[in-house]
Amino acid sequence: MIYFDVVARKLYHHNKSTRLGFREALVLECLLRHAPKTVCKQTLICYAWGNEYIGQTSLAKSISALRRSLMTISADPTLVVTVPKQGYRMVAGMVETKTVGESLTTVEQTKVAPVKTNAVTGLSAAESRHDADNKAVLSKPIRQCVMMALMLLACITSSVFVVGKINGWFWSDLVQRGELTQKRVGSLYVFYPQKNTT
Repeated sequence: MIYFDVVARKLYHHNKSTRLGFREALVLECLLRHAPKTVCKQTLICYAWGNEYIGQTSLAKSISALRRSLMTISADPTLVVTVPKQGYRMVAGMVETKTVGESLTTVEQTKVAPVKTNAVTGLSAAESRHDADNKAVLSKPIRQCVMMALMLLACITSSVFVVGKINGWFWSDLVQRGELTQKRVGSLYVFYPQKNTT
């Protein structure tokens, strides 16, 4: 028997447990309320997302994540059945909903290690790991943007260097203007050496 704690959003099976995402837990809860009847996609979307506008792919991703969670606890992922052109249904009698108190006794029966908290942060090891994972996920796009900016800067710098070498530019030509004559031609400024009249 698989146990589902609605409040903790956890699935328990034998000695294994896994936590579901918020949407996946709502989808599972809706499927269990209607089991073994087929629940149309629109009903699942309304139950899990409310008034948010989402596409059909979000529901499909949540169903896929739910099936992966079932596999994580060594349960059969085919408990969630796809009914073509209608929706999804849950196999009846395989998943039982537990309340918070019942979940605690289930956790004690599965001999889950006691939760250790960090004295500095006050967070459990799992929460700390979850926070670290979230920070890593958030910092990854920032690192990618910084790397892209550095690569773009390196490309521009190397392009200017190559064009300068091809055209025979020198840094001293760009810095020194003391002996150059400036003349405007249209919207361009042309610099050329002064003629010596000695």
